[in-house]
Amino acid sequence: MAFTGAKACLNILPGSASIVNQVFSKFLAQLPHTRSDLVPATISIHERSKTALAKLAEYANDPAIAHRDPRSPLSFSCVKPDVAKSQLENLQFYAKDISQAYCPVGRDGRPMRK
Repeated sequence: MAFTGAKACLNILPGSASIVNQVFSKFLAQLPHTRSDLVPATISIHERSKTALAKLAEYANDPAIAHRDPRSPLSFSCVKPDVAKSQLENLQFYAKDISQAYCPVGRDGRPMRK
């Protein structure tokens, strides 16, 4: 299996993949153990999102972006309105019969059993 983009750096043949995995596993085992405790954020998610929208407004040179709803992921989109409209139309077209589509899992997300 060759990885595109790094041909000169990394080339793993299927027969030697297990050797590579063993070497990598041994390398990781030799590293000192370190803790990675999560530190609670000092700023709320809402405030960080407002700050992020302000930075996005600055990068996009569009002050209106800073006044969007920081709770909505769509507020962070910089797609042009005509592109967003086209994407919405495509989504609506392909989702029109979604309730009748086959799904291998039940409403609870678990595989259906006979």
